[in-house]
Amino acid sequence: MIGGIEKYNKDFIKALKSNKKINLHVIYRKPGGFFRKLSFFINVILFVFVNKPDFIFNAHINFSLITLITKFIFKVPYSISTYGIDIIHIKSRIRKLGIKHSNIVITLSMYVENLIKKQFPDKIDKIFMLESSIDPSVLTIKNKNIKLLQKYKIPKDSKILISLARLSSNEFKGQYQILKALPNILKKIPNLFYIIAGAGYDQRVDKILLDNQFLKKNVILTGAFNEKEKSDYLNLADLYALPSKYDGFLITFIEALSCGVPVLAPNNYGCPYGLRNGKFGYLVDPENISEIEKTIVKHFEKKGPKNFYNKKFIRNESIKIYGYQQWQKKVNNLIKIISNEI
Repeated sequence: MIGGIEKYNKDFIKALKSNKKINLHVIYRKPGGFFRKLSFFINVILFVFVNKPDFIFNAHINFSLITLITKFIFKVPYSISTYGIDIIHIKSRIRKLGIKHSNIVITLSMYVENLIKKQFPDKIDKIFMLESSIDPSVLTIKNKNIKLLQKYKIPKDSKILISLARLSSNEFKGQYQILKALPNILKKIPNLFYIIAGAGYDQRVDKILLDNQFLKKNVILTGAFNEKEKSDYLNLADLYALPSKYDGFLITFIEALSCGVPVLAPNNYGCPYGLRNGKFGYLVDPENISEIEKTIVKHFEKKGPKNFYNKKFIRNESIKIYGYQQWQKKVNNLIKIISNEI
């Protein structure tokens, strides 16, 4: 399963490569410790020294030191991409300087844009909004995959709620909040199954399931799955839910929308903007278990907005905003702006 930032940057690289006016060279930071970091640092510096590029796209604020060096020693302008949790109350002086001296700050939501404006008011005119994108040819509306239903022993007539995101005890994706609400939800929707899809481990999830053993028959933890199966997993769902905190934008929300699945998301951070303030899903307080419970029950009792039960509407309207063609146009516009910075 590919993470949101990794997916965002893969799409960005693809869009840049498809623009025939630029010659793109990508240097990856491979997983690993100190020596991997050192190798990445050396590779970037050597490439800049030898090739003298016109511009550098810095994919993460963690690489600020490198682009500061390349700008002040080799005079190469750069952009820096920001996502949300990475720029909440920046304390590192290097990271602050990385934003301050960037020529363009690329961001993916109004929430992240406002974080930048608050901390770096002088960058207001240097922010470029580039939302995440979806490939509608890959993420489509399908019938529920019978093999997956059989694999997890889910009866065909069941209601299915899904969260598709990594599990982490150090993050606040919100799977455990849904689990807190689930006992009361099951009293009203007894044939509901909650699928938690994704790799990782969250001790809060394990504790709730340990303390409420009866939930195990209605809760499925899939673990890691193949990226090619994502569409099949999303199409199992009648509702996608992830009441997360601190996210600037969640790619899985719009991936669910591309499959015609409505979304339950937090009513703060970057998610309201991504769901166009409720056009594509329910917005709830991620800390309010009662609200999460009532909203999920409302949806499965068919008391939500009519459009939330219209798969074609959800898919078609979301693609107009997040489809890859729109993404390509935005990237091309970004390149035009950068050409004025060089």
